Amino acid sequence: MALLRVDPGLIIWLWITFGIILLILRLTVWGKITGGLDKRSQKIASDLESARLAGEKASAVLAEYDQKIREGKAEAALIIEAARNEASRLRESILLQSQAEAREVMERTAQEIVRAQEDAERALRGQVVSLSFAIADSILKRETGNADNRAFVEEFADKLIAAGSGGPSRN
Repeated sequence: MALLRVDPGLIIWLWITFGIILLILRLTVWGKITGGLDKRSQKIASDLESARLAGEKASAVLAEYDQKIREGKAEAALIIEAARNEASRLRESILLQSQAEAREVMERTAQEIVRAQEDAERALRGQVVSLSFAIADSILKRETGNADNRAFVEEFADKLIAAGSGGPSRN
């Protein structure tokens, strides 16, 4: 039980030794230890300030990035709207062009129909004249001038055609 026994002489020599070591440390290395601790404290404070500045800079960069993203989205929306407008304008242009081409085709077709009708009327008239001339020649059985017969038949054909286009007429 020697460990639990208190020896006053040992306690005094322990305090004297502790004081001497503290004095020696104070005179030799205490300045270096506190200087090192102060430097470390300053470095930690400097690192904290650098971290704060880096955080602020990162926040500024993030805000700038967000702004650029918003601008990019707005620009993309404008490009999309312009493309839609161009597509609409192009669609209208193609539609108008198609309508114009359709009208042109219809006009050409109408002109071809009119020409075909005129050709058919001429051909019919020629056949009517020839047929009428043959009928008239058979009926009359006489020898009059060929020019007289032709004039008579053409006049008769004109009356038939006029009666056919204007409806039946009784003369």
